Amino acid sequence: MTLMLLHACIDAKLSPRFVYLSSTGTNDETTNAYRRARAEVEAALRSNTVPYVIARPATITGDRDEHRAMESFAAGAGDMLLGVVGALGGKKLRDRYRSTTNVILARNLVRAALDPKLVDVVLESESLRE
Repeated sequence: MTLMLLHACIDAKLSPRFVYLSSTGTNDETTNAYRRARAEVEAALRSNTVPYVIARPATITGDRDEHRAMESFAAGAGDMLLGVVGALGGKKLRDRYRSTTNVILARNLVRAALDPKLVDVVLESESLRE
């Protein structure tokens, strides 16, 4: 559906800022089906004329309609381990992979969509937090 929306923008000869929510760890060599699908959309965005912002957050936490117990557990446990990694000097790794709340992510996606300097960029997880 994302590619359909991108092609609709191209066919309509519009140049809206296309903000795409991808995922940390997405790359062209991935064998993970979830990340592979995101890599294909990212490649399509980079190969067209529609201005884009690709956002690659790590785990997203916060209130939502469906309960995702394993995701909540993984975020909590991961953030705890990443806190230790950060304390031992791995601040860059901690900042890249720690979780982000849905509210903070949404706020920063809107900011990215409206910032005229953010065109044809990839925002990794650490730049999607306040």
